[in-house]
Formats: sequence, C-alpha cells, structure tokens
Amino acid sequence: MLDPSAWNDVLDRVSSGVGAWAWHLFSMDALSDRVTWSLGGSTQDIAKACDDYNSYYRHIDPRLAWSRHMAPGDWFTCANLLTERDVANSEIFIDHLLPHGIRYSMGGLLRDGSTPCYLGFFREPGRAPFGPEELARVAALTPHLSRAIVLQQHVRDLGLRSFYGAAALDALAFGAAIVESDGRLHYANAAAEDLLRKQDRLTLAHGRLLPVSVKEQEPFAALLDQACRGIAGHRLLAPSSPHPLRLIAVPLRDPRRAGVVRAWPPLALLAFAALEVNEAFAVDLLRSLFHLGSAEARVALALLAGKNVKQIATAHGTALNTVRTQLRSIMEKTGTRRQSELVGLLHELLMVHRP
Repeated sequence: MLDPSAWNDVLDRVSSGVGAWAWHLFSMDALSDRVTWSLGGSTQDIAKACDDYNSYYRHIDPRLAWSRHMAPGDWFTCANLLTERDVANSEIFIDHLLPHGIRYSMGGLLRDGSTPCYLGFFREPGRAPFGPEELARVAALTPHLSRAIVLQQHVRDLGLRSFYGAAALDALAFGAAIVESDGRLHYANAAAEDLLRKQDRLTLAHGRLLPVSVKEQEPFAALLDQACRGIAGHRLLAPSSPHPLRLIAVPLRDPRRAGVVRAWPPLALLAFAALEVNEAFAVDLLRSLFHLGSAEARVALALLAGKNVKQIATAHGTALNTVRTQLRSIMEKTGTRRQSELVGLLHELLMVHRP
C-alpha cells in the first residue's frame, strides 16, 4: 500500500464489495484548499471526471462541505442528505456527475488534520442508493485504510523533502557533501562532484571522502568527527599548495530525533571549495550557514573587504539607514555584537586575507 499504484487494485476490490462501479480517493492541503494527491478508478472516463472534480466541482460540492464536519472514520450517503429536487437543481449533478454516470455516492473522511484525505464510492442512475449494509462494510475497513493512508503520505512527504533538499544543495555554488565521521559519503551535490573530478587534494575512495595526502588524513578525520559530535569547524586542505581547498564541516540534525529513522549514524555537512572563491560562493555559504538574505550577505562581504557603512551604501546604491538595518540583522543572525567580531567571524569562515 506504500506504492500509490497498489491503491487501484485494493479500492477496485472494495468498490466491488460495496456494489459501486467507481471510486475517488484524494487528499487536500487544508490551508490552501488545494488537492495534493488524487486517484480515481475504475475507468479512464472516471479518472477524467476526478480531474475535473479536483479543479472545479469540489468547490461547489455540498457533500464535501458536509464531510468537513465529520470525524475520521465517519461516512455518509448522499441519499440521506439530498432530495431528488436538490439533485435536479444542483450544478455538480447536472453538469458533472450525471453525465459521467454517477447518481449515488457514499463518502468518508479517512484522515483529518492539515492534509485531510477523503474516499468516495459511486453508483450509476437506476440503481438503489447505498444503504446501512454498505456503510457498515466500509466502516469496518476504515481503520486499515486510514493506517495505510498515513504510511503512504508519510513516504510521499519524505520523498518530496528529499527531492527539494537535493535540489537546494545542487543550486549551491560550492561543494556540499553529507558524510559520516569516517568520511563515508551519503550525498554529494553537483558542485562537489565537479570539484572531485577537477582537483587532486580530496578524493573518493571506497565510498569515503579523504585527502589524497596521508598527512592530511588525520586532521581531516578529526574535523569530521568533531562536526558529527555537534561542533562545527573549518580548515585548509593542502594550505601550501597553489590551490588549497577550504573545508567547513557543520553538524546535521540527528534524524533519529526527527523520527525519520530508528538507527542512523551522526552526519555532517562538509562544504568545500578552492580558496580562490568568487562572490557567489561566499554569498551562498553565508546564506546557508546563517540564513542571511542575498543583500545582507553582500553587505557582510563588503565589511570583510574593509568598507565602512557609508561606502557600502554608496557602492550598493542603497540608503545609509538601509545598510545599518541590514548590518543589525546580520549581527543578530550571526550572534555577533560588534563589527570587529563579525569581521573576525567572516575571516575565519572564508579564510581570506583581512585588510
């Protein structure tokens, strides 16, 4: 049931068991009122009907309005809520349901909260409406369907978070790798893969990141071990070489505390780039570490370059008070209290010559 395609077979069987010829399963974002997941069976025509329902007709559906006042596990039949006159005067029945062969429905709320999930079964005109026997059957299955929905949506959410996280890391201008304390690699963004191909100070061997130079391996291991124990750190790799690598290791949140996995090793995010770094790298790094805005990151870099507030305002074409406000925000986000302390922090992180 974790595979969305498995729902088609399961709900086709349930639909047959309650004498329905079609069904519709969908979840919504309660805040935006947007359909986030939808499946419809048993034919291509009913799948098209579900798409039309999601995009327009659900907004005028009195059945959905009623279901929003139900508790998880409650079910209703439209025959108990709508008269023949109601149906004859209803836009959703006249323009949508009846043309698709749907007259009677039985619907329930499988899950509430921020992403409520609804399930409906349908019968065509000319048949008897759903009754107490069919309601009892779906009510008996509801706890099992609800548990499966929770698991399926949890897996889906994890997949989306993984996708968005990887996309965000790939957008960074510097190498970013997720590693264990022994350098075992779990993920590398596009910039990291490119750097590993182009430079000869850091390599990937047997699934582990490690310096090419043997004498650099122990300090590198200490940097990762420290980060995996919750303490950020940085160092230069091959500092005497023409093109040393800047390394910054920061701890990642323990996934066990987030309830994602039961057993997982401590992890660290290793950011690395060649020392001759452009502004894009520095801006990305400051935004990632301190959640600075792009303008704030550029102000911080200008301070590091030795400019004062007035010079920064002139160079950036902004008001003096704007730069002062940005500077206060930067110091608050970085936890510094004086400009000299902020410049010192930036110097340590970016490892550039201080003017």
